[in-house]
Amino acid sequence: MLKRIGLCTLGLLGAMSLTGCPQKPKEVKIGVVLPLSASGELSGYARDILNGVYMGLAETGGKIGGVTVKIIEKDYAGDPARLEGILKELEEEGVVAVIGPVSSTDALAIKATVNAMTLPTFTPSATYNNVIEGSTYLWRVCASNKHIGQAAAHLAGPEGLGLAEVAILEQSGNPYSEELASNFSGFAGTEGLQIVKTVIRKSGEPICDENVVKDIIGSFKAPQEKTGVFLPLYYEDASAVITALRKAGYKGAIIGGDGWDSRKLPALVGNVPGACYYVTHFSPEDPEAKAFVDKYNARYSEEPSSFSALGYDAFMILYTALSKAQSMTKEGLRDQIQFVSYKGVTGNIEFGKQYEPAAKATVVVKMEGGKLSFFKKFLLSPYKSPAPVTETPQAEGGSEKGSPETHK
Repeated sequence: MLKRIGLCTLGLLGAMSLTGCPQKPKEVKIGVVLPLSASGELSGYARDILNGVYMGLAETGGKIGGVTVKIIEKDYAGDPARLEGILKELEEEGVVAVIGPVSSTDALAIKATVNAMTLPTFTPSATYNNVIEGSTYLWRVCASNKHIGQAAAHLAGPEGLGLAEVAILEQSGNPYSEELASNFSGFAGTEGLQIVKTVIRKSGEPICDENVVKDIIGSFKAPQEKTGVFLPLYYEDASAVITALRKAGYKGAIIGGDGWDSRKLPALVGNVPGACYYVTHFSPEDPEAKAFVDKYNARYSEEPSSFSALGYDAFMILYTALSKAQSMTKEGLRDQIQFVSYKGVTGNIEFGKQYEPAAKATVVVKMEGGKLSFFKKFLLSPYKSPAPVTETPQAEGGSEKGSPETHK
């Protein structure tokens, strides 16, 4: 009788152990949602992110503790209307997380969907500040526009270029330009900078003309060596303004954000005098990135871009979290992600209870003589309240910030 009771007890304990400690799955699936066949440069950004993901997969041996990692690619061709259907397909296929999409507009389009699906989703490159507002399942890997604006102001300040006065050329109707200009202005006061002028050019009109150049240069009272122009623009427009300012004899610093980040920029600007600087997520010229750059070159026979590095970091964050999660499920991943501390090629990444890195490294690239070089790296947190900024309004030239025709 005692023997029978003992056997029954052992059987019960065995059953409990089987139900209480679920077996490891044979594979864990991660979806990658990118505009791989989109027109223009968007597909190139997508390809670079995907290359970074697969490089991370190869470096980790494609396994987490003996469990195979399977990447499921989905191409939405740059059409945000297709994203909800694609996400539902991935859910049915059993993915535990998604990497993507590329742009802020597309990330905003999926936020409500991934929240409702409780599907952890990591956008490598969506910089708009509001991408993560109200999020419960959408994280951002890159620095936000607020991070970039803060770093650009810090670059202009006493710990960087030591400027006294800055003028801004902003493009209305371009959300990236408007937000980055606002973020830069918001942090300028903490750096002791005076914004002497903000010129507004409407989206669709030429970004620069003779009057704009005269207005910008004429707004400074300090010697040009102590002045700077901030251009929150994409690289095509930035190159036109840089060329015009240098041809007009402007000798001060010209500063931009990650919208300048293109290997095409030096050729567009040419060998003009003076130095320009832009703040971005990654630079292959960064000495700390050499090992990653060499491995990427060996694998793809090309230099990695910021998108390549961010795609790599997005995968490695998921790999790190899943390696330590109690279960390789989307619930296990979500519970673990707040504890991840990962030293990535785009800087240290820690989320805590937030949906973006609280402090994120940004790289400053210098452009001079038609060449790009690593200049500085900043580790800053924009979650501190910026000091007020003094702006001197002037009426000539382009529309002024806050005028009835441009205020939004």
